[in-house]
Amino acid sequence: MRPQSADDVTLALAELERQKRAGAEKRRKLQEKERKHKAEPPRQVEKQRRCHILKGDTLESLALQYLGASNLATLIYKINQGFWWERRHANKVYLEL
Repeated sequence: MRPQSADDVTLALAELERQKRAGAEKRRKLQEKERKHKAEPPRQVEKQRRCHILKGDTLESLALQYLGASNLATLIYKINQGFWWERRHANKVYLEL
């Protein structure tokens, strides 16, 4: 065996230090990910529900009434596409069941 030079030892120590830091970073990220999963409550799927729609109701008014925010009207529209027919009159879209 040939004797190791100071450069070889320095390089080996630097590589060990790099591996040690990489392992510590990997463990830190894993612990952080586990903490996030523990902090988030499991999501519950909401069951479908029927809404009573009266003449003059709009998707915005239904979103406000059932979901608490009128800006969710687009969501109601996308979820229920295919369950109604669209009729257009005077640049307005009317939905018919």
